Amino acid sequence: MPTSKTQALIDHIRQQIATGAWPPGYRLPSRAELMREHNVSLTVVRDAQKELLLRGELTSVPAVGYFVPEA
Repeated sequence: MPTSKTQALIDHIRQQIATGAWPPGYRLPSRAELMREHNVSLTVVRDAQKELLLRGELTSVPAVGYFVPEA
């Protein structure tokens, strides 16, 4: 069960995707950037990314980053 900070980050990422601010193929900000922008720990960022990956809402490329899936 995601924590409230994790859920808040998940909700933010989903909102960015839903509004088109982060279109298909968009590379998400780095973990460090997300940590700084949302004032959360690395664990929160990892948990949010993991949850979105499991649900197919993000894709990842090892050593490159996380992306909004192509339509």
